Amino acid sequence: MNNAKRALPSKHELALIDLLEAGTTGISKLTELPSYGETALPTTISELGRDRGLIIHRERRPHTHRHGGKTSFTWYWLADQRQAKKAVHLVAHLSAMPPEQVRENYQRYIAAFPAVATGESAND
Repeated sequence: MNNAKRALPSKHELALIDLLEAGTTGISKLTELPSYGETALPTTISELGRDRGLIIHRERRPHTHRHGGKTSFTWYWLADQRQAKKAVHLVAHLSAMPPEQVRENYQRYIAAFPAVATGESAND
């Protein structure tokens, strides 16, 4: 992969930003299609976990569509503050913005996530 910074953000960068901004409310196909046109969110989430090492929680939630029918969507959110810190680091790596600016813009979202589980180090 070319290490040159892109002017346009990648889908991983956009998904990470939305995961950070959403906190434990999470994101779903319902939120990401209008956000940045994502049509393969489960694949993007799997790639972030498998290729980028993030722990992302998943939960199926009911949804009533505009005609009153029932369906469900999977919602995704970062597991804890450690994963949120990793996400900020990844956005800084992927972004065309200077890393300091990325950290300044997204650091505030970390506190919205649960603390690292007891017995685990926040620096792992």
